[in-house]
Amino acid sequence: MGRQGRSMMPSASCVFPGFMLRKPSSETDIENWASKHFNKHTQGIFRRKVSIANMLAWSSESIKKPMIMTADRNVKKEACEVFKLIQMYMGDRRAKVDQLNVALEIATKGWSMQGLRDELYIQLCRQTTENFRYDSLARGWELMAICLAFFPPTPKFHSYLEGYIYRHMDPVNDAKGVAISTYAKYCYRKLQKSALTGAKKKVWKTNMIRHGS
Repeated sequence: MGRQGRSMMPSASCVFPGFMLRKPSSETDIENWASKHFNKHTQGIFRRKVSIANMLAWSSESIKKPMIMTADRNVKKEACEVFKLIQMYMGDRRAKVDQLNVALEIATKGWSMQGLRDELYIQLCRQTTENFRYDSLARGWELMAICLAFFPPTPKFHSYLEGYIYRHMDPVNDAKGVAISTYAKYCYRKLQKSALTGAKKKVWKTNMIRHGS
């Protein structure tokens, strides 16, 4: 989406009124949540177990099963597709359509399938962790903001996503040319709002994605 998508983001000097800023407890660390809810993933010909830390770090490879344990067949299928779409939006995988339409497809999948939402958000957390491709990193946070404008995570994952976003609001975490703290503040506000209002009534137009509403 490039410049069009980034136009929805506030400037670094913007003030963020109207939401409660709460320091998350250590219990809401996303690795704690992952240790209880993640699938076991393996890699290589010897099928070595992938550590939680590696599963929560950026990857250029696709995934063969959801990150989160689920018995829902539709979620199992869509989780792998969404991960590819996230990689496309972030520029880590070649896309056949423009970024705006990729974002629309991602937002529509998350909006229409509630069981996919936490999976989608944990994938975004993963792809914005230890990502040293700074343009990709910016797009990942941008996509997080877009999704939060249309649907919240489930209540059981809310505090963990809140904690992840909160910990990136400190400018000390900003990367080269990427004001992560600005994206995080915007995402934090969207998260609080979506938790109160719930998902949008519809999302199927690219102009809704462009304006984040």
